[in-house]
Amino acid sequence: MAKVKKNPSGIRSLDSDIEQFVEDVAKDMAITAKRIVPVDTGKLQQSITVVKEDDLTHLIGTNVDYALFVEDGTQNQKAQPYLKPAAGRLKELIFKNRKRT
Repeated sequence: MAKVKKNPSGIRSLDSDIEQFVEDVAKDMAITAKRIVPVDTGKLQQSITVVKEDDLTHLIGTNVDYALFVEDGTQNQKAQPYLKPAAGRLKELIFKNRKRT
């Protein structure tokens, strides 16, 4: 029978790599959103941030009260999405890079 040894340091290293990957993806999404968000005063663009909830959960968004109206539009204003396209672009990159490995 084969023996399997635990390698706690290897697991910790993998956990650390995954946590860093999640953080990098979140930061990249925020940067992409800032690049494509429509700019009038710059307030919305400057307010896009990443908030780490835990090691594998990061929130990307803004506290500007009109952000949703820009993203989804209103009855009188067409949508100018920036968060959803940023997420879509990163999803494409992640899957593209995954296929290479």
